[in-house]
Amino acid sequence: MLSISKVMPRISEQVDVHSLSSVRLKALWVLDKIGDHGSGRLTAVGIAKYLVDSHGINTSYQAVEYALKTARHAVHKNREGYRLMEAGKNQLKATKNDRAEATFIEPNKPFTAKRSLAAMISELSGNVYVCDPYVDCHTLDVVIAGLKKAVVVKLLTQKIADKPSGSFARALQDLKKEGYTIEVRTNAAGDLHDRYFTDKKHFWFSGNSLNHLGEKESMLISLSEDISMITRKNFEERWSLAIPVQ
Repeated sequence: MLSISKVMPRISEQVDVHSLSSVRLKALWVLDKIGDHGSGRLTAVGIAKYLVDSHGINTSYQAVEYALKTARHAVHKNREGYRLMEAGKNQLKATKNDRAEATFIEPNKPFTAKRSLAAMISELSGNVYVCDPYVDCHTLDVVIAGLKKAVVVKLLTQKIADKPSGSFARALQDLKKEGYTIEVRTNAAGDLHDRYFTDKKHFWFSGNSLNHLGEKESMLISLSEDISMITRKNFEERWSLAIPVQ
């Protein structure tokens, strides 16, 4: 008599990699998807190559390597590469149970996009974390729109488009003079890719930089409180190493 064992589907088969909010989660997804082939381990180069070649996700092995440094017990690393651990599987399971809410941003409607963004930001409270690789003065405008002055904003970026020279710093100081608490830091590591804003209860992932919402087709995706907690932890680690903008 033949015995038939039930094969449970991989978590990666139940989660869309494009819906994951960070490079770290995408890397865990790849390890679940193909990480048990061969030696059972993948290098950061192999993970990045799979994301780029198989799913069109723009990333690099440096970004994957940095992201997995913050994964703690989610992965195990040796000379052969990374292996997904039970804690990492549990993190992926948590994303599977998340209830995602998406807001479609139509192209060529920047005013409508800014109104939608202001409504979302107005719900934030306490400490607010904003990550956007490319910012300018318009970023400050859209972040502050609808924001309560009691909120503390930390804006982490990689590059500031400062035209004319000094305009960004002046706009930042003007906001502070009007009672807003906002600090901006630049990430010297150069590995920022995701765009999001979050507090303790909310997490919104953006397909485009916040200052250009409405120029192209995009999405704003709301994810769970669990994702917010994990992302904030990663944010704070990068924030502690970033350079303050005066």
